[in-house]
Amino acid sequence: MLRYPLTQCLLSTALLCGLAVPAQAASFSFTFSDHSGEFEKRGWLKTDSLFQRNFRAAGARWGALIDSNQTIRVNVMTDQTTPRFSAGITVGRSRPLGLQTVFEPGALSRILSGSNPGGEFDVTITINVAFMDQWYWIDTQPETRSQPVGLNKTDLVSIVMHELGHGLGIAARRVGNTAPAGGYPDNARSVYDRKTWFQSGSELSEAPVTGAQLVFLGEESMMVNGNEPVKLTNLPQSDPGSSQNYSHIGDCTDGTNYRETLMNGCSVPTDGSRLKVTPLDAAMVADMGFPMRSIYFADRRMLLTAVPLQSGSKQMTAAWLKLVDAQKLLFELVAATGTDRLSADAVPVSGSADWVLERVALNDSLEHVKVVLSPVPNTSPLQLKVTSLTPVTVDEGVQH
Repeated sequence: MLRYPLTQCLLSTALLCGLAVPAQAASFSFTFSDHSGEFEKRGWLKTDSLFQRNFRAAGARWGALIDSNQTIRVNVMTDQTTPRFSAGITVGRSRPLGLQTVFEPGALSRILSGSNPGGEFDVTITINVAFMDQWYWIDTQPETRSQPVGLNKTDLVSIVMHELGHGLGIAARRVGNTAPAGGYPDNARSVYDRKTWFQSGSELSEAPVTGAQLVFLGEESMMVNGNEPVKLTNLPQSDPGSSQNYSHIGDCTDGTNYRETLMNGCSVPTDGSRLKVTPLDAAMVADMGFPMRSIYFADRRMLLTAVPLQSGSKQMTAAWLKLVDAQKLLFELVAATGTDRLSADAVPVSGSADWVLERVALNDSLEHVKVVLSPVPNTSPLQLKVTSLTPVTVDEGVQH
């Protein structure tokens, strides 16, 4: 992760009267292609069917996190030869990079440019309807997810959200039939692939290394993950779980909390629990280039008063806030003013502690400031203090 000296941390954004910048939200459109007649047989071609409502609810939960007014187009179809559910991506914009070709998933191209050169649809979801009938539960209140999940079933909204995560680009081109496993079939790499490496000690290799751990090295993801690389599923080819390799988070055998993530490589829940988009899932999508509304899912909006070096108090709001392992206080500021350098002590959500400014990054339009504070006590007389906390309605971590 990049580190910046305190002397290089500049804030340069416009005063916005202490109000957060209104964010956009992407949307998903679903086309249901019923080649086998299975959808019509079950009444699932009706727009108001619970089946379609579950898909729209899953799309809305991802869309609420993507800062865009574009619509991602998803084709949903049946195939009884598909083991369960599967998601496919189209190849969006691409560019040469040395001997490689790097491409965006079609959904990312759609979000960034408004079009997808890969075709009409950005994502394809294929369903084995018989498997779904047996193992998945169609939520009767998918918008609120307030009803108990059916006994020994997995809720459909969780599954669709997971497949949409693959459709957004968490989908490796690495294959298991190389020696050692995990190589590429050709010189094409997705933006996701470009951030995956085999790690052995302090050594990193794009090519597979026997005994090495495949990791995802995205800046936002590592920040959420305690400044550690994100372990990806990388099981031996003899393991039944190896079908999850390379395109999922962890394998749930090492005691990590990856099981809670939407894109985990574990078994799907059948104990009545539901999956949701976690900060780590959203951060990985952000690292691929998606503009995300709120990666860190604050459950409070905070009114902050900043005291810069040479001028009076300025008000700003935090668009998100999260304590990571009690070692990092992360928040995004909108409405910071001037070009003064800020060192800061801060009052976190729970308790009180002193923190020093470690890193500031501006986005291209200079509208937001991302700040990382580390716990170094009594380092500066300048203060960034919480002056009020205003609760906001939050649905499973998504800021509306």
